[in-house]
Amino acid sequence: MKVVPSLFMVLALAGLCGCKRTLAPPLNAEPENVDILLTSLESDSGETAATESVQKDPTGFADLTGVFKIAGAAPPRAPLPVSGSDVPLCIPSGKAPLDEAVVVGPSDGLANVLIYLNTDIPDDPKWIHQDTYAASRDATLEFDQKNCMFLTHVFAIRTSQTMKIMNSDTVAHNTIISPRKGASPFNETIPVGGYVARKPGGESPDPFPVTCSIHPWMKAYMITRGNPYFAVTAEDGSFAIPKVPAGVKLEFRAWQEKAGFLQELTVNGQAEKWSKGRKEITLTPDTPLKLDVVVNASLLQ
Repeated sequence: MKVVPSLFMVLALAGLCGCKRTLAPPLNAEPENVDILLTSLESDSGETAATESVQKDPTGFADLTGVFKIAGAAPPRAPLPVSGSDVPLCIPSGKAPLDEAVVVGPSDGLANVLIYLNTDIPDDPKWIHQDTYAASRDATLEFDQKNCMFLTHVFAIRTSQTMKIMNSDTVAHNTIISPRKGASPFNETIPVGGYVARKPGGESPDPFPVTCSIHPWMKAYMITRGNPYFAVTAEDGSFAIPKVPAGVKLEFRAWQEKAGFLQELTVNGQAEKWSKGRKEITLTPDTPLKLDVVVNASLLQ
């Protein structure tokens, strides 16, 4: 049985150790102080130390693919409020670009849905398929601006990669990257025809905005991840994440600009609730898994 000294035993021993020592003021023996002392003693003994569970290694890899579609009428895309002295240079055609918060392509495909692995995994060949991802580990990804719009509306990048922020316009842009956590913030002017190459910083748990302070209608979203298992849906709503670790339980998240983290969905014909966009998946080695996901249009209003 574990014996924990009482507060009064500790004080008594302190009084016996040395006859000419100046003692600290008496400790207030309120119940909460006793609890704090006992907790400290127990922690020092190591008897209450928590142990972390170790996840088993994958047994192989498999491809995760899918399509996001909407059910119902898509909200109309309104023209962006382009204004200011740069209008002739930003929209030489005179026609304002459309809002990109909800982009629906052919066959009701939902574009710009972000899907990413939310499970912490080691940077290890057992977890990251080298033939698929080693070559792109240190790659440089372009993030360009043209006609006063970000050409990539949802930009996903590994923390090991380099982000090349470009300006293909004939006007300057002041690009602002505003992460909530993890990734490095950025606020610099990109001159005409210029670029800035930078590391994105640490891993971010969720997407964050990218804006231009000179042209306030410009907006994109970005996420930084420590692993390569993420994708953004194309105009037809399709996505593909090749060679995902198999034989282990993984958690993915799905996010869309207007709806946020997607929760009430129909997946492969069955109604599902992804709490805060979370979906647990265990893949079978060498067996592709396809998710046909339907999002109700009411979530995108």
